Amino acid sequence: MASHARGVAYAAIAAGLAATGDPDAVANEARWQQGHLTPEVSAILAELPAPPGTGGTLSALQRDLHSHVLRRG
Repeated sequence: MASHARGVAYAAIAAGLAATGDPDAVANEARWQQGHLTPEVSAILAELPAPPGTGGTLSALQRDLHSHVLRRG
C-alpha cells in the first residue's frame, strides 16, 4: 500500500515536469489528488506509518498526503 502513496507523489512530480512554466503545478496536482481520495482510500492510507522525515520532493509530498489523510480521519 505504501507504493500507492509513492505513486501519488510521483504523479504530482510528473505534473510539475510536464508544466515547466507553472511553478504551482506540483502543489496543484497534489491538492487535486487529495481532494479526490475516497474515504476508503483515506482510511487505508491513514493506517500506514508516517513517511520518513528525509528531504526531497518525493518525501515532502508523501508527508503532505499522510498529514492530509490524518486530518480527514
